[in-house]
Amino acid sequence: MCPFTLLQKASSEHPLARAASSSLAARVFFYGNSLCVSKIHWDTIILFSTSRPLSIITEVYNILENIENFVLGETDKQVALDSSEDNRIAALVLAQQAQRSLRIFTRDLEAAVYNTLDFIEAVTKLATLSQYSMIHILIQDSTNVVKNGHRLVDLAYRLSSKIKLRKPCDEYRNYNEAFLIVDETGLMHKKLADRYEGMVNFNDSLETRNLAKFFDEVWEKSDPDPELHRLHL
Repeated sequence: MCPFTLLQKASSEHPLARAASSSLAARVFFYGNSLCVSKIHWDTIILFSTSRPLSIITEVYNILENIENFVLGETDKQVALDSSEDNRIAALVLAQQAQRSLRIFTRDLEAAVYNTLDFIEAVTKLATLSQYSMIHILIQDSTNVVKNGHRLVDLAYRLSSKIKLRKPCDEYRNYNEAFLIVDETGLMHKKLADRYEGMVNFNDSLETRNLAKFFDEVWEKSDPDPELHRLHL
């Protein structure tokens, strides 16, 4: 399931669209050859083939209702994200289950996702859970953080032995993806860093290993951001 742009509303004459709308009280539209369902109060998009039965539609739709019951390292379901609220909830539920590590690669440490009290509480819990806890954050552009402040940055300076911040070196200045990796098994990933369309999976060890390896390579070549340092002098 990839990030996408909604191209066309579904025809009300399409039988599957009518069935999904009436059964699920959802907005329905097409993306390519796939039918999309958007749950009204979540505003989240799910893709599935129009050739699959309605029972599958119901199953996929209910995933979003139960995301807080997903188990890190066990629930292998890839769920599409489409809004800041989707990202906030996915990041929070992942972080609340972290036992070892968080890696965040972000354009500007999105305040709507990472600057909430609940997320700070989850990160604090991980940081103080074990002497081996590791939280590494790569921030490409700290302008908004310096201008507006950020609870996660403040926490990093209070718990500097566990939470470390760096700015990617120039070699990666044009890297335009963003992701959160939890315990090298849970993943929230956006192909376009400045948008909210993306996906979350609580048990995607293959992709998380690949991205974790990339993250660690960037981390080793990067240094602390002097702007963030001056912010806390």
